[in-house]
Amino acid sequence: MGEKNCLASVILGLIGALLAYIILGGEFLYNLINPYLGGSVLFYTLLYFFLGAFIILLGIKTTSSVSFWGVVLFFLIIILGFIKGFPYLEINNLLINKISVPNIFLPYGVILFSLWGAALIPEVEEFLGKDKHLIKKIILPSILIPVVVYLIFIYLIVSITGPNTTEFALDGLKGVFSNGIISLMLFFGFLTTFTSFVALGLTLKKVFWFDLKINKYLAWFLACFPCLFLYLLGFKDFIRIIGFIGSIMLATDSILLSLMYRKLGILKPEAVSKFKKYLIYPLILIFIFGILYEVYYFLK
Repeated sequence: MGEKNCLASVILGLIGALLAYIILGGEFLYNLINPYLGGSVLFYTLLYFFLGAFIILLGIKTTSSVSFWGVVLFFLIIILGFIKGFPYLEINNLLINKISVPNIFLPYGVILFSLWGAALIPEVEEFLGKDKHLIKKIILPSILIPVVVYLIFIYLIVSITGPNTTEFALDGLKGVFSNGIISLMLFFGFLTTFTSFVALGLTLKKVFWFDLKINKYLAWFLACFPCLFLYLLGFKDFIRIIGFIGSIMLATDSILLSLMYRKLGILKPEAVSKFKKYLIYPLILIFIFGILYEVYYFLK
């Protein structure tokens, strides 16, 4: 029963994440190409989706190549944006003048969504091949590097745009940077969301294919198309979606993973230190609190 609950949580969480990426990726692609070729947000979202679905159909080798070059360009554009935007940085934009206590935990789900990477561990393991033993050394830097990069990105955007910061972040920079820099940043936004969409789509396809023993092509369809159907039904509020996925679906995954880790400590006491054993329960309480807070915020 526990395994079924875990599997359902993983599937729903991944579908929600894919939905978030096509919403954001479609916006980036629209803002990048629309000024030159025209077209609606729906058209570019569909273009984004079908291109990603095609690469997911091709498999791991294509995905690895796209992800690698996406990461390289990601860092180059972040550095370029920081250099070009340095004269416009306003430290006062980072100061918090008023904190709304009831909403102080509102970003919890969004932050958890942004830093979540457990679903990609199987892909990393497959990519390492015979060097699977290196995965323990990779996990910690894989957590710390995104945290540092996100903080730099947040500092860059918020210190420039301040109260004009938009849901899609880069929109507010149009009055500050040249069209060329904006286009590069939009391309960066498209590329980073696209590589994430492909990686998570491939992971979900393998859940259906290997774990549920579904035909390969049907597994691909089930992995890719539910998020598109949800988008077409009107689920387009990006922040609300990633907040819900992070604070409920990913928090549920985190609780289940914590319980699995606890069980490992019972079966193999030498594999789990006493400190980590005692850390499990406070973490579970935090995740439960996050779920309850999101339900409260949703219902109010």
